[in-house]
Amino acid sequence: MPGLKTVNGHPWFVAEEGEGPALLFIHGWAVDGCIWLQQRHHFSQRFRCFFVDLPGHGKTPFSNLDLATIAKDIFALVGGEDGQETRIVGSS
Repeated sequence: MPGLKTVNGHPWFVAEEGEGPALLFIHGWAVDGCIWLQQRHHFSQRFRCFFVDLPGHGKTPFSNLDLATIAKDIFALVGGEDGQETRIVGSS
């Protein structure tokens, strides 16, 4: 279910769909997770897909975070701390 989740005190908008191995979709600058709408149906049939809005994009409010903090927060959002492997799809 899409919505805001708080990780390490930072709010993140994330939509999650499907079941199976984790697949994380990360958008590029000046867009948001909506760019992946065409891919959602296809990939969510085989994967547990995560569509994250980065800080200051879409529904995630701006936070002055460095890249290391962003990476740690996203890692926690997708359950990486549970030892689960996550594949990543990106756009720039």
